[in-house]
Amino acid sequence: MCIGFGGFYSKAGKVYFTMCDEAGDYHHGRTAEAMGEVADVVPFEVSKWTAKSFEWHDCDVPGWITDKDKQAILKVMRGVRHFVKKYKKVTVPARAEYKKVRDTAWAEYEKVRDTARAEYKKVRDTAWAEYKKVRDTAWAEYEKVRDTAWAEYEKVIAPAWAEYEKVRDTAWAELEEQLKQIDGYVD
Repeated sequence: MCIGFGGFYSKAGKVYFTMCDEAGDYHHGRTAEAMGEVADVVPFEVSKWTAKSFEWHDCDVPGWITDKDKQAILKVMRGVRHFVKKYKKVTVPARAEYKKVRDTAWAEYEKVRDTARAEYKKVRDTAWAEYKKVRDTAWAEYEKVRDTAWAEYEKVIAPAWAEYEKVRDTAWAELEEQLKQIDGYVD
């Protein structure tokens, strides 16, 4: 991760860099993605935006690099530094204003949320108590009716099943007979 101005310098004398991040730093990774395959490039970094902070970034410096190449990079860096200063002049106060508004909104949200949560708990507890009362009464009523209904069901189910089986077997035999008379039916 570069701090300051970073990019690549090519043997052809071109300085490659991309858009800065929110802090105003230029990164090798972004630049490498944007430029794709370029032969004979060397990464550089100017960490404090000064000539003294210039370095060839994590590499062996090839023999074709001269002091003239370093000066070409520093010239581009000075031009970019001018625009970064303008960028920061606008974005730093804007970011501070954003944080102020965001923090105020967050505090208001927390206040409203806490009030709503307290109201919810009050209503929830009352509703839960009421539900338990109604549930217990309803369950007792259900148990009374359930036993009577089950006894009635057991009386009716055996004769109904026997009647069903009689009718089912006769109906099934008739259906099979009728199907056999249909052309194409396979048993």
